[in-house]
Amino acid sequence: LALTILTLFSLAGSLVPDLTLILDLPVDVGLARAAARAGSAHESRYESMAVPFHQRLREGYRAIAAAEPGRCRLIDANRPIAEIHADIFEAALLVCENKVRRARP
Repeated sequence: LALTILTLFSLAGSLVPDLTLILDLPVDVGLARAAARAGSAHESRYESMAVPFHQRLREGYRAIAAAEPGRCRLIDANRPIAEIHADIFEAALLVCENKVRRARP
């Protein structure tokens, strides 16, 4: 799965984002959160897939984050929202500051 996603990124060329945030948490926690939302049938399409699918998906995204540490930020989403928010804000701010720094003569 990770190889497929990386192949798609390579085909995109310069369309690769400056920052990709990967909100990571254990599969059982993610599925429990999805079940608690109990939204429409469309929302449950992925949630109804078997646990091994979700484990492979998580491993794939973690592999991408490890392979591209300059672009990807793996954020531990199994924490209080305020802590997750702080990590997201910090990652976005760093990318913005670096772009401004590079743009200055």
